[in-house]
Amino acid sequence: DGTLLATAGSDCVLRVWAVASMEQVIQFELSTSARTPCTAAAFSADSTMVVCGYDDGAIRVFSLATIELQVKAVPHDCAVSKIAFSTDGRVVISGNVRGRIAISSATTGVSIRVLSDHLGSPISSLAVQQNSQFGRWLAASADGRVSVWRADWSRGVCELVDWIVQREEHVAASPALAAFAAANSDLVFCTIPAIAPEVMIYSLTRQAPLRYVPLLQWPRSLAVLPEADILILGTQDHLVQLLDVEAGAFQDYARHCAPVAHTACHGATVVTAAGDSLLLWSLAL
Repeated sequence: DGTLLATAGSDCVLRVWAVASMEQVIQFELSTSARTPCTAAAFSADSTMVVCGYDDGAIRVFSLATIELQVKAVPHDCAVSKIAFSTDGRVVISGNVRGRIAISSATTGVSIRVLSDHLGSPISSLAVQQNSQFGRWLAASADGRVSVWRADWSRGVCELVDWIVQREEHVAASPALAAFAAANSDLVFCTIPAIAPEVMIYSLTRQAPLRYVPLLQWPRSLAVLPEADILILGTQDHLVQLLDVEAGAFQDYARHCAPVAHTACHGATVVTAAGDSLLLWSLAL
């Protein structure tokens, strides 16, 4: 709900912070024998749970109400690279550095389904479409492939509906990134490195790109403001960029001293992470 922020890293500790005061309110730390770096984290849509993925392939679901571990599972045999809850909180979607995606029950930890469609390349994006009647979610891998899925977790349904591949001449220097548009449920924003840096605006109903917005460089991270189709891009050159997709205009902010590997936002609050630093931004839109 935008009031909490979760951080995880090589110190093997998952921390939850109050955004308003930037004070740590909860800490989840594993026993000494189980300590392994945290590699990804996500809140449930109702902010009652937080899930963390680890370097050893494990995922753990923690309750924010009881401050206890609810579920532990090991759906992967290598590091988790991306993780997300379904909108209804029933399942956890996790992707690993080898391209395998696991669908796990958030209450039992049982693996419901394992997807190998991206096998061979690290999962670089996982996104769930909020408030969608279609139950859509997507995955992108570093080799330039983006898959879109439709799911009804109450009935155990999960099916592939589209592949988004921009070109065959993929440049591996930057990972493919993808996110659903906020203002139009039919659109997906993708950066799939190829010849020239750009954001592709893709229509799910037409199953084709609508247009491209040029960039100065390929981003390392991407997020979409939920109230408007403005992209938050993190770059290799330590910049945070705001891109107005409709106008094609962008603004740069130089505050980091390392490549910006993670961006996230809720409302007008934006979080960016680079190296061992994390910045909280408030946008006036």
